[in-house]
Amino acid sequence: MAERERWSEMLPTLIRLLGQAEARPLPVIAEVDPPRERPVAEAYLDRVLVASVRERIAAARDGGPAFAVVLAQLDVDAVGEATRRAMVHRAIRATLGATATLFGGDVSAYRYGDSGVAALAPDGREGGRAERLCVLVRARLDELMRTMTSTVRAFSSARWSVRAGTATWSEEVGTTTLLLRRAEDALSKDGERRDAA
Repeated sequence: MAERERWSEMLPTLIRLLGQAEARPLPVIAEVDPPRERPVAEAYLDRVLVASVRERIAAARDGGPAFAVVLAQLDVDAVGEATRRAMVHRAIRATLGATATLFGGDVSAYRYGDSGVAALAPDGREGGRAERLCVLVRARLDELMRTMTSTVRAFSSARWSVRAGTATWSEEVGTTTLLLRRAEDALSKDGERRDAA
């Protein structure tokens, strides 16, 4: 902006020196449309998650194992939008890329919304895997954010919080929508707990 102001002051002088009496009109800058609520790519990623949950439900109804859904959301503030997006996408890519190593070979991970991760895993005979996976996903995202803020100067002023919630499929749950809603409710309750703490 400072460079633009300097040039706008200099242009009349340059025009006189070049011998042109009339200055050309400045080009009109087009208005930027406001961002859509759900970009196409984001909606596609959510459809991929829903399709995977439906497949797991169909398999569970045919005698397969019950499974858990873990939703984790990363909230970053105190930095500019470009920096926030860079941090979030770097954390999500690192989490998705190391899913089998960190969470187990039977865990599938997906993008969840703009700044989240979803993990699907069999619940196992002993049960309780959903809660353990929820803790692991939350810890992984938190660890990645700590590493980024301590090693990248542009990220050092960021503040973040990681929320996670889980739901386990059972015959009572039944539908994909209800299962995902329960996981989203657990995610929002985790956020409320962290805000209160």
